[in-house]
Amino acid sequence: MVGREGRTAEHPEALIEKLNRHLESLSIGAYVDLFERPSRMIILNLLAGIFRGLGMALGFFLLSAVLIYILSQSFVTRLPVIGRFIASVVDIVLKELHTGGRI
Repeated sequence: MVGREGRTAEHPEALIEKLNRHLESLSIGAYVDLFERPSRMIILNLLAGIFRGLGMALGFFLLSAVLIYILSQSFVTRLPVIGRFIASVVDIVLKELHTGGRI
C-alpha cells in the first residue's frame, strides 16, 4: 500500500508504537507528573532559586575579588585620584579580612 508521498503506509500498530517511542523520548511523563504533584514542583523551583542565588553571590564575590586584586596591582593605582580611591577600597577590604568581617 503506497501513501501520498510515495512511502508505504504503516499499520496503525506500528504508528502507535512509533508515537509511543517519540513521546517517551520527550519525557512527557515526568512533565505530567510535576503537574499532578504541585508540591514537588514547588520544592524543585525553590531549590533551583536557592542555588541560582548562591551561584550569583559566589560569582559576584569571585569577580569582585579578582577585580580588586587586578586594580591593586595595576598601573591604575599610580593615577592620583583613582589611585587614592582604590587604595582606600583595598585598605577597607584588607581590614575586614583581618578583623574577620566584624565591624
